Amino acid sequence: MGKYSIILVTFFILFIFSGCSESNENENNVTTKTSNSTHSEEVAEDFVRITVSKNNGTEFLTEEEISIESGENLLELMQNNFYTEQVNGQITSIERQKANEKENLLWVITVNDEPLTVMPAEYKVQSGDKIIFDLHEVK
Repeated sequence: MGKYSIILVTFFILFIFSGCSESNENENNVTTKTSNSTHSEEVAEDFVRITVSKNNGTEFLTEEEISIESGENLLELMQNNFYTEQVNGQITSIERQKANEKENLLWVITVNDEPLTVMPAEYKVQSGDKIIFDLHEVK
């Protein structure tokens, strides 16, 4: 009887460890995918990368690569792919993160590491654009 108990305990332990290692592999795959999409410098053809962050990039909210249509402007792209609010063509809220003019908390937009100098509705998105929306205090 003791021999059978040892065999059963051994199989039980192996079963538990095999279940744990399978779970860890799945977690590693998810981490790898997230890491690759966030740090890749290349953007696929006919796509743009939209990054949404706060406090000069210290708080990451979301990042997506989105396919674009010919002639699509930045305001349309954001309204079609994110929960946004806008006033007179200026984006005031993205994913329920709201700008607050009284506190000088505004959405600052950069395209390919350059500040956007026109309204989002006036900027025609281009294949490969890297667009960052960052909500931070502007002095």
